[in-house]
Amino acid sequence: MTSSVRPVLRAWLPMALASCLLTVSAQAESPEIGAWGFDTAGKDAAVRPGDDFFRYSGGGWMQREVLPSDRTRWGTFYKLYLPPEQRVRIW
Repeated sequence: MTSSVRPVLRAWLPMALASCLLTVSAQAESPEIGAWGFDTAGKDAAVRPGDDFFRYSGGGWMQREVLPSDRTRWGTFYKLYLPPEQRVRIW
């Protein structure tokens, strides 16, 4: 091996071994999977999926959800982001 490769190997090898150990320990435990998949409560059954799948799949949610007045867009990820944003806000 050349001398320029050895420092890279010394830095990379411990991370690779740790990654392997974490993978093995994660496989030993059986993960629990909760409910997941398509949210049928958010669909709009009045719209045919072939006509407008976006409205069919999320039309019910779009009708029920209210866009906050201080936001230009809104969704489930923004709901997750809002509490940490309020904790960090300094003004």
